[in-house]
Amino acid sequence: MPAWINSGLSTIGFRIPKHPQTLELIKKTGPLIGPSANISGKESGKIFADIKKQFGNNVTGLSDDAALTGVDSTILDLSGDSARILRQGAITKEELLACVPELTFAD
Repeated sequence: MPAWINSGLSTIGFRIPKHPQTLELIKKTGPLIGPSANISGKESGKIFADIKKQFGNNVTGLSDDAALTGVDSTILDLSGDSARILRQGAITKEELLACVPELTFAD
């Protein structure tokens, strides 16, 4: 896998957005590769001006549609025998287990 996709790491992440315009774009074009509304390790952007400041001129385009609401995504590491929660977000461990009971977690 090219390093530009995963910053040279041994894993990649997948996310299904809830934003209607993004879902429509994916339906028309196929899968997209893109960053979150933050730089890795920094707080997620909630206000467009902060996101624009964080990325500066390092992106091709930004669009302010005032739809940035909600809680960060829960991030799971599924690369080993057991799942690890890397970031607790909107979906809890209990909710994950209710949907996927065979999931085991490393403590």
